Amino acid sequence: MTVMNWLVSREISKITGKDKKMHNFKVGGYVWYIDSEKPTVKHYLVVEEIVKNSVNGQSREYIFEAVTPSGKAGKVSSNVLKGNFFQERKAVFDFMLEQASEAINSMLNRAERKPEVEPDMASESVEPEISNTKLEEEGTIVELPDGRIARLKGGSPWENPNET
Repeated sequence: MTVMNWLVSREISKITGKDKKMHNFKVGGYVWYIDSEKPTVKHYLVVEEIVKNSVNGQSREYIFEAVTPSGKAGKVSSNVLKGNFFQERKAVFDFMLEQASEAINSMLNRAERKPEVEPDMASESVEPEISNTKLEEEGTIVELPDGRIARLKGGSPWENPNET
């Protein structure tokens, strides 16, 4: 999981409150976890379920066991995890793919430069002004509306060769 995915996942969790809902996991089963605090994905074994009933309602806490890359097992409570839980690998993949797609589109939208077209310049064609021309032996010098100077060889296109 890239940093971009992690950031998007973290923001989605804050907006949707997905990390606040009550889950029902089977003890002995596995769950996928995407952390909203740092860019990481874990695959936990559910080793314990703690159900608490009070006047305020019922709450569940799970104890997960994770195996570190060095092979040591560690336990963590679901109460300290602030990310998203999934029971199927495909759901994790789809979630991460959706987050990556949104992040990529967002980056592209921020980086995209829209062409700026001035309305009066787009509709009028650029023609050199006849009054700003100088005849020379090698062609006609024309000053364009934007101030540039151009040389027309073969004579002025505005002059009719039949009229002389």
